[in-house]
Amino acid sequence: MEELTHQQIIDWFEKDSKIRREQGVEAAFLKW
Repeated sequence: MEELTHQQIIDWFEKDSKIRREQGVEAAFLKW
């Protein structure tokens, strides 16, 4: 986990937000 850079974290949050908008919170949660 400590290997993640600030940019990777930002990218992950953006991707996660996109999934949540498109498929709903449940789908995003299950993908984790």
